[in-house]
Formats: sequence, C-alpha cells, structure tokens
Amino acid sequence: MKTTYCICLITVLALLSFSAHAQMRKCVTSSGKSVYTDQPCAAKVGEKSTEVKDSELLKKVSSINSQRELAKSCWVLSHRDSQCDTTVNHELRTVFKENCTLPIKQFEKDQDTERQRPRRNYEREREPERDGDDLEYEHRYTHKSRAVLQCESLEKNMWDFLKLNFGKKISEQDAKIINYKLKILPTHDQKNWREY
Repeated sequence: MKTTYCICLITVLALLSFSAHAQMRKCVTSSGKSVYTDQPCAAKVGEKSTEVKDSELLKKVSSINSQRELAKSCWVLSHRDSQCDTTVNHELRTVFKENCTLPIKQFEKDQDTERQRPRRNYEREREPERDGDDLEYEHRYTHKSRAVLQCESLEKNMWDFLKLNFGKKISEQDAKIINYKLKILPTHDQKNWREY
C-alpha cells in the first residue's frame, strides 16, 4: 500500500514539473486503476472512468504546487526590483521582504538543486533554447531591458501580489500607508520627469 502511494506521489510530482499551471485530476478506471492527468478523464483514459475530486494526495500536490508558484513569483519580483533603476517605496519594500524572504530562499535552493541534478539525454533534447533576456533563474546575472522587467509597473505589481497572497499578514496601518503613497504621492520617476 505504501509503495503504491509513493509511486503515485512520484508520478504526480513528475507530471507537475511538466505542467505547473494545469489542474490535476485523479481518474479511477472501471478496473480500479488510478490515473493522474491534467486533462478530462474521458479524454485521457479512453475508457469509462470516474474523476475523484477530494483526494488527499491531490490536495497535497496542489499545496506544494501553489507554494512553488508563490516562491517563484516572489523571486521574479525581487529580481525585477534588483535590476530596475526605479525606487520602490520603502514601506512596500519592507513588507515585501518580510513576506518573501523565506520563499525566495527556498526557490533558489530548489533551482540550484535542480541544476545540479544530472539530466537524461531525452531531457536535454526536449529543453528549448532560451535567450538571455527572460526572467528565468538561469539568466539571473544577465542584464535585462526595461521592457522585459516592466519597471514602470513594478510597485503596482508588488503591491497587488502582496495583497493577493499575504493580505492577512499585512497590518492595516502598513496597508494604509502603502496605498496612500502609491496613489497620492508621485513616484521617483515622475519627480525626475517633472524636473526636466
């Protein structure tokens, strides 16, 4: 029983690595075989099958997947901040660091572990060529253009991300200060633009 559970968990995690945003489904065939897929059961299994929605395994996998996506989003925003010459509001940066420091460290640790893992030949063949102007971890030391970094919307993106993912952890006073400064006070870029 434990072996079957471990095999199923490994299979689901492998599938998740290929399709991070796909919704996972557990399909049980008429013979009792479990199949995990990101497609509707009828399309993937091809025989009469039932979709199981309240699987503990699927809940755990979904939780792991959402934590990975959260950590990656934290890292991307932090990376954009480090390469943009825009000045991010001090309170916003402080709240961002309070909430994203641990997820960023975990994301970097996972990425470094993944890079050290030996790859099989078929994985190398399937890996697409990437240019150096993206926000992937492998290209973190390559300087990126303002268009790729979207520096103009960095503060708004950071604040929207924090409200969506850490809204309960942000104090009401901090939220009011950040909202006020982002909506009322001009940004650093706008101040410089007015001086010219």
